[in-house]
This record gives sequence, C-alpha cells and structure tokens, in this order.
Amino acid sequence: MVMRKGTKLVLVGTLVASSLLTVGGTTFSKTKDGLMDIASEHEVTPENPFTDVDANYWAYTEINWGVGQGLVFGYDDGTFRPSKLATQAQFLAILTRFAGEDLNESLSEDHWADVHYDYLAERNFPIVGEATDRERNQPVRRGDIARILSAYLGKDLHETEAIAYLFEKDISTGRDGEQTIEGFGADDPLTRAQLVTFMYRMAELGYTDLVGLEQPSNGSDDDTVEDIEDKEGTFELVERGDYANYVSAGEQLDVVRDMQEVFVELQKVAKNKPYKAEIDQHNIFVKLNNDNMRVSGAYSGETVDGKIRHNTNVHITIGGNKNKHAAEAAGYIAHALFPDISQKDYQKMIEEAHESTNYFEGLSSAGYYNSESGYSVSIGGTSAPDQTIIGINKVKKREGDKS
Repeated sequence: MVMRKGTKLVLVGTLVASSLLTVGGTTFSKTKDGLMDIASEHEVTPENPFTDVDANYWAYTEINWGVGQGLVFGYDDGTFRPSKLATQAQFLAILTRFAGEDLNESLSEDHWADVHYDYLAERNFPIVGEATDRERNQPVRRGDIARILSAYLGKDLHETEAIAYLFEKDISTGRDGEQTIEGFGADDPLTRAQLVTFMYRMAELGYTDLVGLEQPSNGSDDDTVEDIEDKEGTFELVERGDYANYVSAGEQLDVVRDMQEVFVELQKVAKNKPYKAEIDQHNIFVKLNNDNMRVSGAYSGETVDGKIRHNTNVHITIGGNKNKHAAEAAGYIAHALFPDISQKDYQKMIEEAHESTNYFEGLSSAGYYNSESGYSVSIGGTSAPDQTIIGINKVKKREGDKS
C-alpha cells in the first residue's frame, strides 16, 4: 500500500511489485507502437518472491518493506535487481513518496522527475535546484544523499558534516560498519538495495516527517554537528625545528575541482555571510571579500624534474587576517578547492596558527601534517602585517632522514 500525505510510513505492508518494467517510479509496458502505458501490479509473497532476493539476502526485509510501501518496484521478469545503481532522479522520487506525497509525474515538462525536483527545490533542498538532466540520470552520489537526507530532517549541512550527522542519527553505519568519512564513501554510487535500506532505517527510527530548510542551503548548521575521525587521521602541528624536514612530493592533488563548480559552492556559502563570492574572468582564482577582508584561492603547480607539474598545491591568500571572518572564509575556500579536509578543520588550523604565533610575530609560519594522507597545510605571514599565506600540498620526508 502507498502511504499518502499526512500518514506515517510503517514497517509492515503488503508485499507488492510491478509485473512490468518500472521507469522513474511509474510502471509501464511497451505497446506495439512503442508508446508506454501504465500497467497493473501483481502480489509478491514469501511463496512467490523476487527471484534474485531470497530470504537469505542481506536486504530481504528492507526491500520487501519498500515494495509494500509503494516506494520502489520490481521488474517484469520477477527480479528486483538489488545491485542495479539508483539514479539521482529515482532517489528523489522515492524520497517524496516516503514523505507521503503523491506527485503526478505526467505534469513534468522536460524530465519525468520534474515534479519531484520542483517539490524539493521549493523546500530549499540542496543539490536539486542546480541538477542538470545528465546529473539526474546519473547514479546518485552517497555524499549528495547525506546532504539531502539531512535537509529532510531540517539540517543545512555541507557534505562532511552531513555524513557525520547520518552517523550521529544512526541513519548510516558506513560501509562495513566503518563510521568515518572515508568509510561512508561519498563519491560512490548507491544500489537499489542500499537506497531502500536508507529509507527503511529512516522509518524504523521515526524520521518520517519532511522538515526541509527555511533558506537556500549554505551549510549554516555545520557547527551543530560533531566532527568524526577520518580514516585519513588528523593534522598535527609540526614542531618548528622539524618542519624543514618535510619537502613537497611534487604530486598532483588527489582532488582538483572545476573552478566554476568551486565558485557556485562559494556563492551558496556567501548568501548568508557578511562577504561576497567572486571569480576572475579567466576562471583561475576565487575570492570571498568584504570591505575589511580579502581572501583568494587557486590551484598552483611547481617544476618537477625540469617539467611543470600543474595542480600540486592549493594557494590561499588572506588580506585582513585579523578580521573575525577571515579564518572562516579561508576555511570555506580551502574546503571548496580541496574538500578532503573539512571547513571546520581548516578554520581550526588557521585560527590556531594565528593565535600561537600572534599573527606571525617572531615566527614566520606554522605547519600541520597528516601522517596518514601525507598532506601538509602551511600557514605563514608575509612582509605585509595583515596578510596570511596558506599552502596545501602533499609532502615527504627529506632523503636521509630516518626519524
């Protein structure tokens, strides 16, 4: 049975699956002229289960619950295809059904899921408003699911904080039970079985009411979520005398993003902040500025074995480093350019470096190193008293240093 608006999803229900192919959440069959017509459904019972989901399958209960609730359907050959990847559009259609909405997909104009995207966009859900048709039809990212499910519960979070929030609320256990950012697998796709398991767990925990966001998403609730320990370890302040032992590895950054994507993310951040986002005309660097603060960031390279190797560094400059928003803004730029480290971690290091050196009085820099990932964050001053330079790159010990 399909639960409609105003009713609660329950953990019992008739086990039903479509007798014919399901596309975008609606059941269809091919007619002779190639058009698609809505088809009927048939009952699936323990005596007549999906042929590829028996009672020993890890998500047997969750799949049959989802089918019984009318959230997801099977295929005309009697299979559920639990390992098939779910698209972003399919996930959002299931989410609106989970919320009790019975949206008429025939009213969609360009893409079959327009009505679902429009419904969630009106409630300021992240991701949905900017999604292209290509993105809608691609396998949904687990990181995007974390942000969207957090918004469902009324939390406006960036990806890392959203993942931590799902762990905090017991909505996700992480892959293989590993509750770390790496263990969650933000860039990995989601299978049909995994998707319905997310929804089952939401219902089981009583998280059925759609709250949404009051304002466009910009990560305003990030500071309400506890940090989680990443598989990549943490950054430790390197003793001043030891930092010289670390030199650039000359390796490209593990993540290099399109600058227009970085700019779009910073525009969202700046909507409710006392600074504005900018990008130069050549799409080389981004900025977060106000009258008293100027923060810019870009990718840079270096010469390795006589050849220029691009994108080995993130380079950030803060002008007006004593402005109360400077470390925050620099953290957002750093995270947008190299998202493997959270905005809060960047901000914490920048604030600590400023405090421990009294804005580089007596000491020219502070260095942080992550022994697991091999990444370094260097934070230093310049001849300008209000300027801070931040560099992010992969480093290695100097040859001959055995310590």
